[in-house]
Amino acid sequence: MNRCINIDWLEVFAREPSDSPHNAKYYQDRGFQVKERNYGTPQYREMFTIYQDGFPYLEIRRDPYSLKKNGGIFNSNDCHIRLSNRTCYDISPVDDLRLFMLDNNYTYVSLSRIDICLDFNYFDLGQNPRKVLEDYMENKISKINQCNTAAYGKDTWAGRKWNSLKWGSEHSPISTKIYEKTLEMKEKQDKFYIRDCWKEAGLRDDIPVWRVEFSIKSDIKHFVKIDTGELIPNDFSSYDTRHKCLFRFHSLAARYFHFKIVEKTEKGKYKRKDRCKDKILFKINKDEEVFKPIRLTVNIEPTRTDKMIVKKLAEMLESQYMSRDIRESARKVMIKIAHDDRMMEYLHYIDYLIMDYDK
Repeated sequence: MNRCINIDWLEVFAREPSDSPHNAKYYQDRGFQVKERNYGTPQYREMFTIYQDGFPYLEIRRDPYSLKKNGGIFNSNDCHIRLSNRTCYDISPVDDLRLFMLDNNYTYVSLSRIDICLDFNYFDLGQNPRKVLEDYMENKISKINQCNTAAYGKDTWAGRKWNSLKWGSEHSPISTKIYEKTLEMKEKQDKFYIRDCWKEAGLRDDIPVWRVEFSIKSDIKHFVKIDTGELIPNDFSSYDTRHKCLFRFHSLAARYFHFKIVEKTEKGKYKRKDRCKDKILFKINKDEEVFKPIRLTVNIEPTRTDKMIVKKLAEMLESQYMSRDIRESARKVMIKIAHDDRMMEYLHYIDYLIMDYDK
């Protein structure tokens, strides 16, 4: 079964050198492209993004308001560093962040948040993820742990179509989510670097790609081995290879993505959960192959303006009132933009329109 494991969010709590404020000017003087926000955050006065090769690389929040010397919670040199979403899909995102912190003399304190996700077309035994969502919403299966639930979907005359389920409150140290990733990227923003990961892992993106994601916050300092009681730190070393990420994913799934088939007794009463059969969705295979993404694409995702231009060209190509020369010019420009920006849906649209082109 083809699957793709990745980190989707990586943020650490750190300290910059006390004798060298690492503000935006510090990085500009070192030759980095830096974009500084005009305002900070509720916790920090300064927030800026460092770019690499024209793409966002990481974000830094620094210069805290609430200082310990004034009865607050931060040291004056405390900060948060977060990798950009694109950087998270590089071959070794943890090593990227480690190297950046070493090069700039940061002191690592703790993980603030890390999200690990598994992308797939079907569950390991071939179950359709949408059917699993429907079974859960219809109470045919029930989840163990995390009773707070949020669902997202669409209500139509034919029925409700569920696209996303999330378990755990905003304050939960671990939250769990399953959703249709292809639909999310279609509705919000397509990301070439994610599609490249899918291609490398052998996933099909002409059918829905689903994602199960665990978000682990700073409250989780350790994991406990059930058989020995050993404490395993929740730090960089747990996620610095994809095999380790997959191991951690399976460990979390065993507890937080654990479902039972809802069963009733002969008298029609619901059986206790611990007496119901497990709904097997993921199987652990010690020889499982982990696919690494290829080098991150240099393509930039199409902007809203790009999409508006292509749609306008499509209208010109479809119009019966335009001359053949204008429609031919519109077709060439549309193909060029769609190819350069990898808007493949418009290339298929062009093929459809060309069918009537000479009429």
